[in-house]
Amino acid sequence: PVEVPVQPGDALPALSAAIAAAEGREVGAGTVLTAEQVATVVQLGARFIVSPGLHDEVVTEAARLGVPCLPGVATSTEIASALSRGLRWLKAFPAARPGFVLNSPPFPT
Repeated sequence: PVEVPVQPGDALPALSAAIAAAEGREVGAGTVLTAEQVATVVQLGARFIVSPGLHDEVVTEAARLGVPCLPGVATSTEIASALSRGLRWLKAFPAARPGFVLNSPPFPT
């Protein structure tokens, strides 16, 4: 799979080009921040959504449209919240933060 960031908004043509060139492979949209962006990128053909945070409206709209959503999480609270929403694929974000260690021991699956 390939993730194409869609921030700023003028990056949508890059997403469309990646989808057109993918020949059936999965292309998703990254840095998605709003429900409107979810609807737009899914209409363009994005097969999954990646968000830099656990945004309720993004998760809800992705679920409504039947598209997997990978929210960014950094704390145990965010991980637990995502898991309680049925999300199983999460993105450690920001992964480059000094001292960042994903808190995985309490969440073995």
